[in-house]
Amino acid sequence: MVPVADGVSGGYDRTVIWRASTWLILVVLLSGCGHDPSGPSQIFNLAGEPVDPLAVHGAKVLVFVFVRTDCPISNRYAPEMRRLQEKFMPQGVNFQLVYPDPDEKAGMIKDHLKAYGYASQALRDPRHVFVQMTGAQVTPEAVVFAI
Repeated sequence: MVPVADGVSGGYDRTVIWRASTWLILVVLLSGCGHDPSGPSQIFNLAGEPVDPLAVHGAKVLVFVFVRTDCPISNRYAPEMRRLQEKFMPQGVNFQLVYPDPDEKAGMIKDHLKAYGYASQALRDPRHVFVQMTGAQVTPEAVVFAI
């Protein structure tokens, strides 16, 4: 740190302290931003293929909405989620539904998508890898990533 002659408490320039603190906070925050490449491979599309949900090309923003086929609140919000998707997809916002219940198989999810008119991509997270990565706790819950 750089001592100053203006009598700042502690003998250090506040600007230097602020800059050093800011860099330290950024380093700490960014060190946690990376995702484990082995983790997302435990997240699946409806064909059963492992996918990395954060590897969406051309999107500026990723919106993941955690839902369940039997959640009345998730189902009640379906029209609003479709409206938001229609409004923001042209602006580079990618919407994906995430089904964290291991008992919900691909066929059940496909029926749910059709019944509620979803055009979103759907992912299965039966081992809660993505749930833990994002901190999602309830359905419905949205998690947003800016790319």
